[in-house]
Amino acid sequence: MLANKRLVVPACKKCNVEVFSELEKKISSNLETEADIWRWANKIHFGLSLKDKFYDWDRKNPGYKIGIL
Repeated sequence: MLANKRLVVPACKKCNVEVFSELEKKISSNLETEADIWRWANKIHFGLSLKDKFYDWDRKNPGYKIGIL
């Protein structure tokens, strides 16, 4: 069973709003190109790898936040 059902990977405002917002819209509306799929897959892979690296620490410190992202 998955302990963390909603995985959230922090990102700066520029990355979240400007860079990846349009990509997510393309993917969710099936308007993506092959290059978009690769970018999206790399984004997901990077986010999961980052969270996996800190998962044990995050579980031991559930209320800890690093600034406002």
